Amino acid sequence: MRPEDPEPYTALLTEVFVAQKDAPDAEIVLKEGLDAGVDPVPLFAAFAQVAQASGQPDKARAALVKMVEYEPTYDNLLRLGSFYLGARDYERASQTFRRATEVDPTNARAWVELAGAEDGAYQYVAADRDYLHARALAPNDIEVRESYAAFQKKLAAGPSDATESVAPALGAGSADKLP
Repeated sequence: MRPEDPEPYTALLTEVFVAQKDAPDAEIVLKEGLDAGVDPVPLFAAFAQVAQASGQPDKARAALVKMVEYEPTYDNLLRLGSFYLGARDYERASQTFRRATEVDPTNARAWVELAGAEDGAYQYVAADRDYLHARALAPNDIEVRESYAAFQKKLAAGPSDATESVAPALGAGSADKLP
């Protein structure tokens, strides 16, 4: 076993500490791995899983942000953006997925994820533009077509659906003022 090999550390984190939901001991393993000169990217990714399983989203987010700081790859940005989506932080998700499209501009999935985050942030014009871009990149991709169709259907559903989705952002009593 090489001391700089991330596999034993990540296996311990993902196979033991995730199941035990043991973030404090996982933090010790993370620190030991970092001190040993292990590649930080897989360590932070594994620790983020432990933190999520342990109900500590702030620690999971911090680990994912560190992972992206070390290695801003498409996959790492996608993982961080997906975390933000799960947390309903659509603005940060949009920013992160936008970075993913810059890293891999021909990846239709990145554009679909960006459009989904923009939709969540009520940025419908941007979402439509980015869904269309994804369709242009992958015109035969069923997932891309279905995602865009669902988005169009939601918009076409009319004011009642828009009222329900926009009302919380406007505050109580404002929904009845929508067109």
